[in-house]
Amino acid sequence: MKSPFLLAVLLALVSISCTPKEELEALQSTNDSLKNALALNKEVMMTLQEVGSMIDSIDASRRLLKISVVEGASEEDYTMRLQAIHEHVVLSEKKISSLEQSLKMMKTNESFYFDMIASLKDELELRLQEIYSLEKVNKELEEKVKVQESDLHDSFIELEKKQQALAEQELKVEQLVSKLQLTESETLLLKGKALEESANRIKLAPAKKKATLREAVGYYRKAADLGNKEAGKRMTDLRGKY
Repeated sequence: MKSPFLLAVLLALVSISCTPKEELEALQSTNDSLKNALALNKEVMMTLQEVGSMIDSIDASRRLLKISVVEGASEEDYTMRLQAIHEHVVLSEKKISSLEQSLKMMKTNESFYFDMIASLKDELELRLQEIYSLEKVNKELEEKVKVQESDLHDSFIELEKKQQALAEQELKVEQLVSKLQLTESETLLLKGKALEESANRIKLAPAKKKATLREAVGYYRKAADLGNKEAGKRMTDLRGKY
């Protein structure tokens, strides 16, 4: 008598060998569908993980950007960091869009996937709006800096004009002082000449004549100190006569 276990195995083999072709094809189709669903699930999870990491990176970069502003980062550094964040957002959008297209092509009805994608798109849109806000602030700062640079340039030009006007005024003052000095030296020279002529007319009072010549030489000396060459020559001519 055959054992019950062996009998069951034989019955199972007979049952499989009698399975219709249609049932085998149905099983194969189901198996393929499960494989496709598994592959899709793996793709979705990997993409969602990548996008999640990018969003974390965007948030971290955004925090660093705000810190750099407080610490006084340069305009070039701020712009470069802002551009890098923007590129992360664009790349994340492309990955989500690609995943969405894949889901549509596979005609999956899993609302779970689309709900997650919609949630990620909302998060990215929020980050994008924050970036636009930062870009707006950066643009306003750039415009403000340009205005300040323009005002500073105008101030420098105005200062240069004032310095030039001051230099011209100083030159006029120097010329005026020079002219006054020349007039004074000529006046001293004339006074010296008048005294010298007066001394030459004195014939009978030698002491008074010498005193008058000394007074004339005094005027000549002052005129010579102011640069009058004729006064210096007359001093030389009168040397020993007083």
